Amino acid sequence: MKKVVCIICGKAFVPVSSLQKACRGECIKIKNERRKRNWQYRNRPHRKEYMRKYQLEHREELSKKSVARVREWRKKNKRKYLAQAHESRFDGKWLKTMDRCNWQCVTCANEAQLVHHRDQNTMNNIDTNLVALCRACHCKIHKPHEGKQ
Repeated sequence: MKKVVCIICGKAFVPVSSLQKACRGECIKIKNERRKRNWQYRNRPHRKEYMRKYQLEHREELSKKSVARVREWRKKNKRKYLAQAHESRFDGKWLKTMDRCNWQCVTCANEAQLVHHRDQNTMNNIDTNLVALCRACHCKIHKPHEGKQ
């Protein structure tokens, strides 16, 4: 078995497991004491109180940052994100349909966001029945009389 150098005393030893970093009982005790001290330092009461106050004071700023990160991720992975959300409803043909239509609405040529069943049968997922539409055109198809008086 491969020899490892003890992180406490620097001597070479054969470890019992791949996780063992210290050579003998005394070095292991020292390592565990250090770990305990580090944990106590990181989790000291005034630090927790400081972090709680900081989070309360900067809640809006922190939430804006996290929202911005999520939006940035969605922009980068928009197609992948949309495909994951819709694939199960279209038997895995949602992304194929969007690619076939070049991510453009078939009626107005704006950016497509939805896949529509031409015959209104949601179980009919053959390629010829699926088309890419923008939200506005999709709403016009499903609610043709809304907005007219």
